[in-house]
Amino acid sequence: MGINSVSMGGRHHEDHSPFIPDVARGSDTMSATIRARMKGGMIELLEQIDLPDGQDIMVTIITSPSSQDSETFRNSAGRWQGTVDADTLIRNIYTDRLLSNRPAPAL
Repeated sequence: MGINSVSMGGRHHEDHSPFIPDVARGSDTMSATIRARMKGGMIELLEQIDLPDGQDIMVTIITSPSSQDSETFRNSAGRWQGTVDADTLIRNIYTDRLLSNRPAPAL
């Protein structure tokens, strides 16, 4: 496996101990956000990282919006303008916060 590939399958750990982050153990940690792409069941890194071979890492997956999602969002900008009176909406929100329709808790 090359430096820019990360297997989606996990390795089997013999000790079965819970993961303890390096911060809790008092050692230095590295945090980075890099772009990657799924390709053939593997995460293909789109940027170089400086980690030794065999280094355990944690991966957080955050998907990027598709170009269609981004275009739809841009096209919808301002579409509500003129359909809602913002001052009335804000006044109604604050008025509704003063109403209490919950029963008093039994202590």
